[in-house]
Amino acid sequence: MVDPLAAAQPDTGRAGARLWSEATRDALPMCSPITRAKLGQTEDQEVGSMTKGGYLGLQIVGMVAIAVFAQAAIRSLFDHSATQLWGAFDWVPGDWGGRLLVFLLLVAAGTVLAGWAHDRGKRAPR
Repeated sequence: MVDPLAAAQPDTGRAGARLWSEATRDALPMCSPITRAKLGQTEDQEVGSMTKGGYLGLQIVGMVAIAVFAQAAIRSLFDHSATQLWGAFDWVPGDWGGRLLVFLLLVAAGTVLAGWAHDRGKRAPR
């Protein structure tokens, strides 16, 4: 096991601080939880996780799914025989009820994805 505290000591100046942070970042996956705690990394922070932009992208995908599938579900309530989303879900068994159930499940999945990405995006590093 590599101890990042012993691997590199910080020098004075900006270049030394950058080398110190790169050495600790590269060694963190191999560290024990105690060493991670000394360096200020908690268990829920993952090295190499997505940035805020990645979580924002997932949040946008979830919100678009909510908008598209909620609109299709609402439209199918008013006109049971109309083809929703250009017939992409006509293969679903159960006719109108089956398609409505699939649309509502996809709305729920989009809601969960958008909420999860929003919460994780708050904790993500830049």
